[in-house]
Amino acid sequence: MSLVEAMERLGLKPYHLRDIILEDGHLELWHDFAVVKKEKQQQQQQANTSMDRIWNLVAQQGYQATMDAPACNHVQELLERYPNAKVVFTKRDPQKWKRSMEAIYRLIQSYDLIPFCWFSKIKMLRVSISAFLKDYGTIDPLTRLPDPETLPAYFEQYAAEIERMVPNEQLLIFEPKDGYEALCDFLAPGYKDNSDNNDTDDDDHDDDVVSNNCRQVLLENKEPYPHANDKRAIQLVVFFLRLVNIITVASPLWISGISISIWKRRNKSSTYNKNAKKD
Repeated sequence: MSLVEAMERLGLKPYHLRDIILEDGHLELWHDFAVVKKEKQQQQQQANTSMDRIWNLVAQQGYQATMDAPACNHVQELLERYPNAKVVFTKRDPQKWKRSMEAIYRLIQSYDLIPFCWFSKIKMLRVSISAFLKDYGTIDPLTRLPDPETLPAYFEQYAAEIERMVPNEQLLIFEPKDGYEALCDFLAPGYKDNSDNNDTDDDDHDDDVVSNNCRQVLLENKEPYPHANDKRAIQLVVFFLRLVNIITVASPLWISGISISIWKRRNKSSTYNKNAKKD
């Protein structure tokens, strides 16, 4: 999420998994694409049409960048659609990326727990996530997730594929320690020029916004690069989901216990009242 926050601070509207979950219509389209992709007998044209519907909606709603999975699994399609697009590839240690993915696995597995597995939106999310995770390696039939041991090799393969696919002048190999300066030099190389250009076309408006924000962040405010703790946030969500699961599964027991306790109290009170009347 650090790069998402950085892009937002620079004035861009990034498209992330959270938008797929929270914004109306997106999850349904990704679910439809996952279903088409799963059916091997379906024609490739149908899958392409399903993907076009996703990117059309993303463009219509004003998103200017895509972040993380599942969008990062479709770099080739996005470059075909936007041939001049710039690509920021976040460099990671493959083993650290594996540990991050294992935390995400625990979150995904929590969706299979009661009561979350009863909700249709959670079911669609699970199907959609499973579809893009299949690209990450051998799928374990029990967990329906890639074998964690195959993840580092996949990451290295993916990194090599990005470098092969994206022209050098359109690619930034980025590390968080590089900060805003590397992003601004790549996204808005003329941001240090303070001259205002009032004759810019609408197509250049986004570049002007990024340039202005780069000047604010780096030259005026000297803001630090954001460092979001995704792993900690995921751990908290997993803890909450599993706590709800335990409460839900155990509910017949504690509801029965409360009912028996109430019944005993009423029975004891009734017996006491009968004895009092006799006296």
